[in-house]
This record gives sequence, structure tokens and C-alpha cells, in this order.
Amino acid sequence: MADQVRFAGFVEEQEKTDLLNAADLYVSTSQHEGFGLVFLEAMAAGLPVVCYDFGGQSDFLEHGSTGGLVPLNDRDTFRREVEHLLASPEERTRMGNDNRVRVETFYIDTCARGYEELFLRVAADARDRR
Repeated sequence: MADQVRFAGFVEEQEKTDLLNAADLYVSTSQHEGFGLVFLEAMAAGLPVVCYDFGGQSDFLEHGSTGGLVPLNDRDTFRREVEHLLASPEERTRMGNDNRVRVETFYIDTCARGYEELFLRVAADARDRR
């Protein structure tokens, strides 16, 4: 495994970007993430994501589309999902390209624009009711 997996520990921002860009897949066995910016970073790097279907990431990740969502602590299914994606470069490419597009909905400019539009609609509705 040592020739295929690198446990980097803490890395600076540029090295993190370089590692994500060199990877084939983003895998997280975290038991819980409140939202999980790391998943968005992986998506922006064009990586499919394999993780547990538990925590905030399950709100924006979709099994078969963004990667693999696995029932919590189901190690056998987790392993099979990773093996499947590693053996399927076309599927990884499709998911990675879809992730690059999907992640844009979480960019700060997109979110801010959405909030601005919401506030304007609420203000207009309140004005119209008066």
C-alpha cells in the first residue's frame, strides 16, 4: 500500500492543492463532518469523493454522481466502492467533471448572489403587502 497511498499529515495550502491535483480519488473515513469544506475542495479539483453517508456532506454529495456515499462504518462496501472507482477511469472522469461544475454552487460569489436575490424578493414582497 505504501507505493499507492500517501499519508501526508498537515500540509500547506499549495501542497494540498498539488496533492489533490495529483490524486485519482478523494476518500474520507471521517465519522462526521458538519459541512466539510474538504469535500468541496476535492470536487473543485475534479475528484470523485468516497465517504460515509453521515454528516453535512450528505446534503450535497450524491451516490453515483459525485462519487460514493457509503453507510456509516460499512467497511466492506467502502472498500468495494473505492476499488470500483479505481478500476473505472471513465466513471472517475465523468464524476470529476460533474463535480467541478456542481461545486460552483457553493462558491462565495454564487452564495452571496443567492442571498442578495432572496433579500430583494423578501423586501419586494413586504413592500407589495403594504
